[in-house]
Amino acid sequence: VGPDGETHQGLYDMGVLLSVPNVRLYAPADGAELKAMLEYMENYEEGPIAVRFPKASCDKSGLAALPDITSIKPVISGQGKDLAIVCPGITWETGLELEKLMRNRFGILSTVVGLRWIRPLDFDALVETLESCEHFIMIEDSYIHSSASAYVLLNLPDRIAGRHLKTFAFPEESIPHGTREEIMHDYCLSAVSIADYLGHSAPLGQKTYTSFAKPSEI
Repeated sequence: VGPDGETHQGLYDMGVLLSVPNVRLYAPADGAELKAMLEYMENYEEGPIAVRFPKASCDKSGLAALPDITSIKPVISGQGKDLAIVCPGITWETGLELEKLMRNRFGILSTVVGLRWIRPLDFDALVETLESCEHFIMIEDSYIHSSASAYVLLNLPDRIAGRHLKTFAFPEESIPHGTREEIMHDYCLSAVSIADYLGHSAPLGQKTYTSFAKPSEI
């Protein structure tokens, strides 16, 4: 918050909204999902819905055929068992890029888990996916203590929460202005930065992976 009492950074919203009972929270991964949710909200009368407007560019060509955004199950890409990459909202693209880097640079096979609905969320489906992976991380464009990760970890069973390695998110400090790409790079939230950290840190960096995947075709 600046000296004028205002902020242009939407980094508090997850924590604020998740503290309000009965508010449904949707985090679209792209412009098509955002448009589909706004149309869905026009006729929804069962309670309040909050939707994030991601600060990222949008390919307008994808707005013609809108996706189904009603399912509260996580969106899954890949079947790697070494690592699950949990990505609320717009961080989905970072997760897909990270999956390629981990596979092709380190031989670490991952499953990317996209969370569109933060609340409600099908936790049974999320647990089933995380249970099949040795470890998991989360990537957020929120403050780490005001995030979907904090909410998700609180609601996971202990046996699953214990597999959590790290949440990559913003520290609780004033974030300077800049382009999205510049800020994500400066705070080590880009796919390249996260891959470097994971590939050279315990426990992933200390394990020998012998089954290297073919270059990604995604």
